[in-house]
Amino acid sequence: MVYLYLDIDPTPKHRPRFARRGNNVSTHSDPKDVAFKKAVQAIARGQLDYPLEGALRCEIVFFIKPPKTIKTKYPINKRSGDVDNLAKNLLDALNPSPGFPGAYADDSQIISLTASKYYREISGIEIKLYSLN
Repeated sequence: MVYLYLDIDPTPKHRPRFARRGNNVSTHSDPKDVAFKKAVQAIARGQLDYPLEGALRCEIVFFIKPPKTIKTKYPINKRSGDVDNLAKNLLDALNPSPGFPGAYADDSQIISLTASKYYREISGIEIKLYSLN
């Protein structure tokens, strides 16, 4: 098992941006996604020894700062992001890139995923990766 704790504000994956250039269309990522990826990789680099191989099970817990006013036990706040978009952005950030070996060779290795989000005064992300081989 590999355990990672990232002391960072969780950020959901944003839609890609498109720009028409003559007859061509170019695509680029939202700057918030790029900044989140760089921050995740900078923190994870010191906690990872090598990329995991084979099939993986992943458990993610997102800790998000609560809204100013809470009326229910499980408040729904659209600004905090959907849990699936939070997981998508994190899993993409843990893929290998230049200067970062990655937590795995590709996020397609994850065959089981559990993701939760909770409100807490100190935000962060807790990740557990289990090898199924």
